[in-house]
Amino acid sequence: MSPARFRTEFRERLLGLHWRHWSALGVQSQLEPEDRWLVDIEALAASTRAVAAEDLRLAGVAEQWLELNRAWVHQSRLTRLTRLLAGWPPAARGLTAKAVRLRAVAPSVRRPALRQLWLRAVFGTDARSDILLHLHYNGPGSSRATGLAVGWDQTTVYRVLERWVAAGLASRDHKGYRLTPAAGALFAPSDDAPRYLNWIQAFSTFDRILAGPRARTHEAYSWASLLRDLMPDLAALAAAVSIALPDSVLYPGDRFFEPCARALLRFLAILLGR
Repeated sequence: MSPARFRTEFRERLLGLHWRHWSALGVQSQLEPEDRWLVDIEALAASTRAVAAEDLRLAGVAEQWLELNRAWVHQSRLTRLTRLLAGWPPAARGLTAKAVRLRAVAPSVRRPALRQLWLRAVFGTDARSDILLHLHYNGPGSSRATGLAVGWDQTTVYRVLERWVAAGLASRDHKGYRLTPAAGALFAPSDDAPRYLNWIQAFSTFDRILAGPRARTHEAYSWASLLRDLMPDLAALAAAVSIALPDSVLYPGDRFFEPCARALLRFLAILLGR
C-alpha cells in the first residue's frame, strides 16, 4: 500500500465518519445515521473544522447546524476543543464553507447515540452530562483525569463531583470518584446501546494522521515515524474498540507503515459499522 493510497482511503473513511455523526444529529446525508457509538457534539464540530479543507460542504453543514442549534452546544467547550483540534479561528486558514441548505436540523435527543444531548435536556448544557457519561462508561477517576478526558477544566469537574458526592450521586475513594446506583439509573441496560469512545482523543489523533507528515521525500518512512509518535493514543483507542495494532518493534524503519496503515483502515471500518 502506498502512502498516497492510504491517505485517500483514510480520508474517505474519516469524512464518512463525520457525516454519519452529523446525520445522527439531523443532517441529511447519503450515509446512515450513527447508531453504534455515542456522539460528542463539540468534539465532532471541532474536528469538522480541522478537516474543513477536505470537504467544504461538510464544513458548511456543520456551521449551519451549530448556528441553528446553539441551545444544545456549550460554546466555551466548543471553543476550547476547536483550539485543540483545529486552531482558532478556522477562517485564519483561508477557508470558506460551502453554502448549503439544511433540510433537517433539530436533533432527536431520544436517539440512543445522542445520549449526551438527552442528558443536557435533563441537566442543562454544562459539564455534568459529559462527566456523567465518562464515569458511567469508564469507571472511577480523579477530577483531573476526568477533566482531561471530557475537555473541561479540573476546577469545574471537581465542583460538580463534590456536589454529586453530597447529593449521593457519586462516591469518593482512593481510586477517585465513581457513580452510585442512583446516578446509574439514568442509563437503562440494553444489549444494543451505543458504545462510548473518547472522541476528543480519537478525532485529534485521526485529524493528525489525515494532515500527514510534512516531508514529501521518503514518504513511507515519514508516515511510519508519524504513526509511531501517535501509537500511545492509537493503542488506547484501539483497546476500546478491541482491535489489535501491529507492534512497532517488530517492524523497524519504514516497514511499520504498511501493517499500521492497514490496521487503521480496519479501525475506521469498524467505527463506520462495516
